[in-house]
Amino acid sequence: MNVELAFPPDLRRHRRTVGPAEPVVVFETDEIEIIYVDRGSDDLLLTFSPLQMIAGDLRFFADGMASRAGLSALGIVNKDYGNYFPAAHMDAAMEVLQPILDSYAERIGFGHSMGAYGVLKYACLLNLDYTIGISPAYSINPADLPEQFRWFPQYYRDGIAGDRITPACASGRMWLIHDPLYAIDRTHAELTAGVLPLTLVRMPYTRHFAYRHCLRAGVFEAFLTLCRAGDARAIDTFVEQQRRAGAVRAHGIAIALADRHLPWAMAIYHRHGPEMQTAQFADMTFRLARAAIDQGHTAWALAALQNVLARDPTMDAARQLISEVLISGDLLSPERPVLPDRVYQELGLPDADLVRRFVSLTADCPLGRVQQAVGVPPQGVSFFVCAPLAQQVRAMRDRYEDLFDPAHIEMTEDNGTPYVWIKDYEFAYPADFGVAGLDHAAQHALACDSVATVIGDLLDALDDSNRILVLQQPEPLPADELIDLRITLARFPATVLMLIRDSQPAYPSGTVLALGDGLLVGYIDHATPDNDGAAWRDPEVTAWLLLLRTAHAVHVARLHARHTPQERARIDVVFGLTGLNIGEVGDGWSGPEDGFRWAIDDRSIMTIPGLNNADSYVLEMDVHPCIMPPTVPSQSLRIWVGGEIICTTSVAYRQKIRCAVPGRLVNGQAMIELAFDHPDAIAPQTDDRRLALAFYNLSLLAEERQG
Repeated sequence: MNVELAFPPDLRRHRRTVGPAEPVVVFETDEIEIIYVDRGSDDLLLTFSPLQMIAGDLRFFADGMASRAGLSALGIVNKDYGNYFPAAHMDAAMEVLQPILDSYAERIGFGHSMGAYGVLKYACLLNLDYTIGISPAYSINPADLPEQFRWFPQYYRDGIAGDRITPACASGRMWLIHDPLYAIDRTHAELTAGVLPLTLVRMPYTRHFAYRHCLRAGVFEAFLTLCRAGDARAIDTFVEQQRRAGAVRAHGIAIALADRHLPWAMAIYHRHGPEMQTAQFADMTFRLARAAIDQGHTAWALAALQNVLARDPTMDAARQLISEVLISGDLLSPERPVLPDRVYQELGLPDADLVRRFVSLTADCPLGRVQQAVGVPPQGVSFFVCAPLAQQVRAMRDRYEDLFDPAHIEMTEDNGTPYVWIKDYEFAYPADFGVAGLDHAAQHALACDSVATVIGDLLDALDDSNRILVLQQPEPLPADELIDLRITLARFPATVLMLIRDSQPAYPSGTVLALGDGLLVGYIDHATPDNDGAAWRDPEVTAWLLLLRTAHAVHVARLHARHTPQERARIDVVFGLTGLNIGEVGDGWSGPEDGFRWAIDDRSIMTIPGLNNADSYVLEMDVHPCIMPPTVPSQSLRIWVGGEIICTTSVAYRQKIRCAVPGRLVNGQAMIELAFDHPDAIAPQTDDRRLALAFYNLSLLAEERQG
């Protein structure tokens, strides 16, 4: 055992009026660290750290509370998880601790869980006047307890650390706070009470988190005052008041209800979850999520687990449960159950960032109000008062170019409210600028500027593949209109569309179904307007956030699946409006057309999913050049894979090009980047685009598998 005595020698001899203003390490071994802060008080608070608190940065359990109370403090901290304060190290520390302890009028011990074990185990050694232990372990020796009541038996070291508390540990007046409804804590509390002369203080429905009540400002000081007075009834009354005032009670009740009354537990979660600390919130979420999964409410579980990641994206338990839910929904492969860190971070978006991922295609709809409720401006056309879907589709086909024409823009007024009116498309939205005192020309100029901004934002959203488009109609969309909409959306990166429908017994609120590539159906209560058909109901924000989190998780998982190498020997990409375009085009492409897509300007880039490892691959593509003989009789083409040139050729007519690709450029890649250089692109007289090659289809296939 390596021991360092770091306490200043002159402070060992007597109590100083002014001690070290900052925390100092007074004793240290390879197992424990003891920190001292002298705030000049008459009494000393002595704490032991819980299992999860590791020495570092001069932190110790309840120091913040001691600082608020103006108490001097000694903090005993682990140097590793679960060392349970070995007796030999505690004995060695007494040479330093005894002079400090003797210099105070009263010594108050305080700890939670493993720390409560420490403060009760060493109360006599430290000659404590008052000892308060919360949810302690009686012993971690597996021989002392039945299996279902053991606390961390893996940390037990026979004769070194973790042995049972005994009558010889008693000192002064002692209290033990616990949840009598939490079986494992109740068992350890009753065993400890059987060997120590202590008072049991019951705090039901707090599970292992009762200590959080005691760390609130003023609570510990008031509790200590009552303990000194020895009024047991007053202590019980005070503890009950604190229990009812805190979120810990809600945590315990929600967990108790999870298996039998899950909807009640969910309601408690949504009401009290935001005020809970992260560890407590996560514990409640995990338990309710398990119950929700068992009872078929996987959508709720998926959204709730994302809320945990929004607080702590690194929490492994949340990541594991999310993966289980995604696997159960066939959104994640069981062979690759762990997602990359970036995906978990994406799933853990805060509410404000989450709702920005959704763009409404419906005017004056609930989604916009949900976005406003979390402090985000409405996205898409949700703040419009009029935007017929057929006219939106028409405008999208030309990337809204006609909407910028000043001749199409007017100002109008309704009941004193000014509106911007795009007359040829029947779009209208409240003016986002003042018009008082302005003549018609000035108002029109401001309206044109506003349209440029509003439509520019809408185009930015449609050009972002991370966005999900949301359509909520009073009546179901006819099939032909839905097909027309999806064909039009194929021109944009944001091609994922979610239709909002009324919840059903088979599809409760928050459920999201994935129907084919790029189409989601989200179910929520009251998805259609009230009976008069004139107005939507005010949205239930919590229910909408649940739905949006579920849809976002489905979208992110599907994007990840597209970017993850699958067990396949070839990949085929069909270009055009109705083709299955599983690749992703980047710069240098025009919009899809009937059966093909033009590569434009000097270079075009795309990515395709990876393949099985092989010694070599073959890249095949069906292309047609844009030529203007005799000036441009052919299109030169240079093909890059993984940053290397694999082929240089010239294309004078429609043909299939076949190139060999070395395995080292493809093996192990989740996504493969292809680039095409075509510097001879030209603009025909009837087109302002510089066209190079029309791509009809493309395939990459393995020739010889390795091994």
